[in-house]
Amino acid sequence: MAALARVSPGPHHSNGHHLTWGFWLRLLAAAAVALALLAAVQTAAAQTKAGDFEKLFDQSPMPVPPGQPAPAPVLGSDPAKVPEIMFQAPLGKLDSTQWRQKMSAQVVKIQQLNDERIDGFWQALRTNRADLAGMPVLMGDDCRMPKDQVQPFLLGLNILRTGMKKFTFAEPVVANKESAKAFWDNYPNLEEKMKAMLAKKNTEQTGLTRAQVAGMMQVLAIEPAPMREGLVRFLAKQPHPTATRALARLAVFDPAESVRHLATRALKERKPAEYTDVLLAGLRYPWPAVASQAAEAVIALDRADLVPGLVEMLGQPDPRLPVSRKVGDQEVVEVKQMVKVNHNQNCLLCHPPADQKTPTVVVTAPVPDPTKPLPSFSQGYGKSKSQSPGDIIVRVDMTYLRQDFSMLLTVPNAQPWPAQQRFDFLVRTQTLTPAQAKVFEEKLQPAAGATTPYQDALLVALRGLTGQDAAPTPQAWRQALNLPG
Repeated sequence: MAALARVSPGPHHSNGHHLTWGFWLRLLAAAAVALALLAAVQTAAAQTKAGDFEKLFDQSPMPVPPGQPAPAPVLGSDPAKVPEIMFQAPLGKLDSTQWRQKMSAQVVKIQQLNDERIDGFWQALRTNRADLAGMPVLMGDDCRMPKDQVQPFLLGLNILRTGMKKFTFAEPVVANKESAKAFWDNYPNLEEKMKAMLAKKNTEQTGLTRAQVAGMMQVLAIEPAPMREGLVRFLAKQPHPTATRALARLAVFDPAESVRHLATRALKERKPAEYTDVLLAGLRYPWPAVASQAAEAVIALDRADLVPGLVEMLGQPDPRLPVSRKVGDQEVVEVKQMVKVNHNQNCLLCHPPADQKTPTVVVTAPVPDPTKPLPSFSQGYGKSKSQSPGDIIVRVDMTYLRQDFSMLLTVPNAQPWPAQQRFDFLVRTQTLTPAQAKVFEEKLQPAAGATTPYQDALLVALRGLTGQDAAPTPQAWRQALNLPG
């Protein structure tokens, strides 16, 4: 047995000595210990860095979260009652210098967090701000504009600014129609100038349509309906799929009936595969008014091919109701809820600060000073890297939150800003306690025999598409239409 315990000679080493298997086993063991020690050091370093990162966030002057009421369902169709998301609690009465000093200090901290990690500020916000935890934030490449669109986006905004600064859109409506017509009549001339500028700069035009559409949809979202009607006509002439999806979004989300009807009519000439998902998502959007508008679009487009799917959707619960899902070993109750963000009060929530490293071609915008009148688009948005000394500037080529639609709402005590201000609407996912979930269910669950607003919208669509009627259940409609299942 002793002879069996001996090992055979090891391989010939380059120095001419023979090494035994025992030597190699000891060497491997030592290496394993060294690797384990290295891993421990790296883990400790990572934990220390993570701890430092959290401490960096906790230090002032980070934005103080606003007080948030207990989660509750929104009943009715008044957008003013939709929960509001804020970058920070109101700062109180500050003069312009105090406001700039406070915001400049916050910008320094935001940039520190972003230097530590990619999109570090928003990573910290999601971890430390319960009110922002479920927001549909985009990060990394998803929030960054493709390089081929940066230059066309800037030039497209320049065209909008040049055209819009000639007009004042206000009452009466007739004046708005005349101004909108003059703007859109002149737009092709300005567009040709933009394309000539691109050619002169030897800039690729592959991202031109996408960049134009993105800028128009953002800037014109709250302009008077005649301007958005002109937008629909412009989009109808663009064969790009991006224009098709923009038309679908206008057909489903735009507050003005005239705009929705024009957009729906334009969609009749487009490929259904490019926009059908927008219609279907609209039917399940957690705001009943949007579902009704999506149903109207489905009928106007004569989408009889969607009937089997609409029948199945009849059996689905109200999308505003809480749902349970497994997260590890725990059961979590969540709810989808539409929220609103004041567009001009929350620039740093949606965009990172610009700095000296920001390329000049990147579109930037100053954060509006609440102590001064709110500038119009033609006066500020994306006009230059720095409007005036001390301005807080954000970069628009990086957008963390993207709205589904926008509208003007009244803000009390708004001076020196206008009483009507832009709000952007989007959907967050909110985690509920069992007691909170019970409140949602009690408020939103229909009474026995009653239908939900979403079933009502689907029934309107089914009746309009088929000319038939049946009880509000999938079974009844499958039988009425001789559908399988």
